[in-house]
Amino acid sequence: MLDFPCICGQFTVHSPNNVVIQAIGEDAILPCYMSAPSIPVSLTVQWILVRALKRIEIIFFDGRSEVERQGKSYKGRTAFFTSQVRRGNLSLKLRNVQVSDKGKYTCKVAYSNWYRETYVELDVTAPYRSLPFRSPVTGVIGRDILLPCVFFANFTGNFVVQWNLLHSSELVHKVFCNGKIKSEIRGGRYKGRTELSSVELNHGNLSLVLKNVTYADKGEYVCSLDSESWHDETVVDLDVTGQFHILPPSNPIISFVGEDVILPCQLSLTGFPRSITVQWVAAQPFRTPKDISYNEAVKDSWLEERSWGGTELFLSQWSTGNLSLKLKNVQVPDKGKYICSVTAGKWHDQVAIELEVTVAIPSILTSTYVVGAVGNDVLLDCRLPATGMLANISTEWFLSRPSELIQIISYNGSTGKKIQNKRTNEDLSTSDVALEASQMYNSTYKIT
Repeated sequence: MLDFPCICGQFTVHSPNNVVIQAIGEDAILPCYMSAPSIPVSLTVQWILVRALKRIEIIFFDGRSEVERQGKSYKGRTAFFTSQVRRGNLSLKLRNVQVSDKGKYTCKVAYSNWYRETYVELDVTAPYRSLPFRSPVTGVIGRDILLPCVFFANFTGNFVVQWNLLHSSELVHKVFCNGKIKSEIRGGRYKGRTELSSVELNHGNLSLVLKNVTYADKGEYVCSLDSESWHDETVVDLDVTGQFHILPPSNPIISFVGEDVILPCQLSLTGFPRSITVQWVAAQPFRTPKDISYNEAVKDSWLEERSWGGTELFLSQWSTGNLSLKLKNVQVPDKGKYICSVTAGKWHDQVAIELEVTVAIPSILTSTYVVGAVGNDVLLDCRLPATGMLANISTEWFLSRPSELIQIISYNGSTGKKIQNKRTNEDLSTSDVALEASQMYNSTYKIT
């Protein structure tokens, strides 16, 4: 055979599909192609399965001798398209795919001093698949709960179903099946509390019934399936609550200064408990947490501290689960986190509500065009509505000239200090600039 000189820049190796998905027992084609003006005869091709700690040779092909060397564990399961090598087809055929074949395969091509490679990821699937479900599952203390685990298939032959706790690996329930349950094992604290249906198992329903749920059952559970040729698993998150729980609020709650605001705390009820303890606590920035209320009474210390507005509980609505708190005439110091804590027997739940307080910025009520006669006084009126305004508002007046902005007068509402610009008086040729601030939210400026 004639060989050809290597023009290395004209050679490329690529895979048109870097991910191949194949079911167990079927054949898989791992694609690898070489592009060149002409394919040299004496090239070598090596396919390798890349593992974390080692590399496994699948097949080696020497183009000059047209000899294939199969890896020890792949003899009889691989095929190289020898007749198509001169056309650039260096793909590998892998027969009877197994779970252990899953991984990253590298196609390495060498000729003279030239070398290139590409990779293909092989994913192996079972002839069945697990069905998705919504997690977490919520169980009620003292009741039974179904932990879902379903596969889309009918099982034949031997298989093992096992339920464990995810983090501790504690055994919950394990069954050995061959058309029906042959034997089963339950973990210590789950004896007499778990069930799997032998009829449903054969149809892919591996769901577990957990009886008499306790708070200690809360956590993540692993449902695993092992058949003769396949392993798969899914995780179920179990949340546990009493006969009621607090509905999560929409955070944050935003209120304007001067408004009343309701901090929501609503129970989801299946039956209102006879004995219940409700507590509200304020956890505001840079302050020690402060008790607001305990059961039906608002703390006197809270009412004294929050002197600018009242605090109210909706006692008449407690039977409907409404444990909300009302703050009247909200001010900036009210900003922060509020915790609603509810206890009934051994059950406890709480939520945190974030309160944001903002200042309403109303529109200025004024005339934009004022006519004044020479030698007379003129009133430049600038008014703000009273609703929701702070007492310490500050104001400034400026004279706008084409080339500069001149401050006429400023007033600080928190200190009551007025600053008058002497240059303005001279520039305007006025004898006085007066400020009347009888109301914190009405500022009238009079130029004489």
